[in-house]
Amino acid sequence: MTFSEAKQSVDTVIEAVRRGDESVTDETVADAIDAFNNAMAFSTNAESAAYHLMSVVAPVCFYRRHLADELMPVPIFALLGYGVTQAEQVLGWMERHLSSNTPFDGMESPVTAWLRTLVTQRTAVIAWFERAQDWENELAEQ
Repeated sequence: MTFSEAKQSVDTVIEAVRRGDESVTDETVADAIDAFNNAMAFSTNAESAAYHLMSVVAPVCFYRRHLADELMPVPIFALLGYGVTQAEQVLGWMERHLSSNTPFDGMESPVTAWLRTLVTQRTAVIAWFERAQDWENELAEQ
């Protein structure tokens, strides 16, 4: 699957989730994000990958909060490849992008407001960072 095809597929899934379409299963959501991640891995650097992953993962997690602990570490994991070693760096990276005129590719305002709350509260982002670090450690042990 090309990057463009994967992006179109994940955008379709996000729109369905935003509308509350329950026929789109959590597995379908996770598969679309995984395909997007795999297609992107060959066309971008780690920081850019994290940015694009956040732009697709956060809206899904906003509308399906029960997926946040599973999916929000995915863009953070990409940041580890960029050289991020502390949760504070992730929080700063998120704050920087949330402060732009079009945060995370123009993400809709309810999603950015949710992310801003998470950054302010810190606990969830730190837990996601720790989960991403666990994934990194598991890969290193293989």
